[in-house]
Amino acid sequence: MSVWYQMGQSVRNLLISLTSTSKAILDTASNIQARTDDELGTMAYATDTNKLYVFTSSGWQLVQ
Repeated sequence: MSVWYQMGQSVRNLLISLTSTSKAILDTASNIQARTDDELGTMAYATDTNKLYVFTSSGWQLVQ
């Protein structure tokens, strides 16, 4: 198991725990990018692409 895989799993597990606080979203990439009324700093994990996004004043930004 690679370090990158372990980090990805850690981020995914953190997001799952944050979904109960409305600060994180688990959804498809297209559904995430269609959202517009989230609080700044909200994180989203795209379950179909395994990519992480954060909501900024410019909308959803891919975390690289």
